Amino acid sequence: MANGAPSDATAYKRLLSVAREIFARKGYSGTSVREIVAAAGVTKPVLYYYFRNKEGIYLESFREPFGKLATLLDEVSNGRGSATKRLKQFCCRLHFLFCDHVEILSLLQGSPPGTPSPDIENYYKRLWKTLRHLMHEAIEQGEVEKGNLEEKTTLILGAVYMASHVRIRNWETGKHGKRLPRILDVIFKSELRNRVP
Repeated sequence: MANGAPSDATAYKRLLSVAREIFARKGYSGTSVREIVAAAGVTKPVLYYYFRNKEGIYLESFREPFGKLATLLDEVSNGRGSATKRLKQFCCRLHFLFCDHVEILSLLQGSPPGTPSPDIENYYKRLWKTLRHLMHEAIEQGEVEKGNLEEKTTLILGAVYMASHVRIRNWETGKHGKRLPRILDVIFKSELRNRVP
């Protein structure tokens, strides 16, 4: 490659993949450039060429997963069908996104001070707004009993977070576990229990 660029075309992807895994496991401050390059099988100058520094690779490593989250939020906002069905589908897709990209879940739940932020606050606000909007629709459509919207939204998000932690920690096996859909069914059945026509 020109200008002294590394000739290994896969180095960039390897560095990102390795960095995501190490950052998710050890956090920003617990990860060193030396550790990333050793695991990727490249030298420090290669990392510096592509990303300039540790913060650069940290922020870049989140571009793809957070892009997937943004796409999911856009798709749900434009969806059709009953609010409860859309809410359940969104939660399941969000759950699998968290399981495939542990770093998103970790960052949304808070980062230690001094950790560079890929605009986490904006993503969290969009996630909350989307869930809250779907829950509001479900209440308005009579699919969920009226009550405190913030509490109901928190309950749903808490179920997604907990189910994701269970899968990530290998407490539940199988790529397509049924735990979250069952939890959501229990939540919605209890919400509808008192709505006898």
